[in-house]
Amino acid sequence: FLLTGNESSRLNKQSIRDEKIALAVDSDYELYRRFSDLFIFEITPSPQSNLLQLEKALNQSVITLQKESVSVDELRRAK
Repeated sequence: FLLTGNESSRLNKQSIRDEKIALAVDSDYELYRRFSDLFIFEITPSPQSNLLQLEKALNQSVITLQKESVSVDELRRAK
């Protein structure tokens, strides 16, 4: 739930509330499927956005998650 899954998730806050480039964001993976290492993001663009903006926002969120520690408060909200 750090990137998607609830109102306080990073992509939800960034893409829907702050930048208003998406109407919905979600992610999923299927642990017991053939490609269990495949993680899927689903982003519904807003009418005024384009796919390049969405791709940039998604990539930036993943890079930030890789580089910066997750705060205790953010981890608590994600549970």
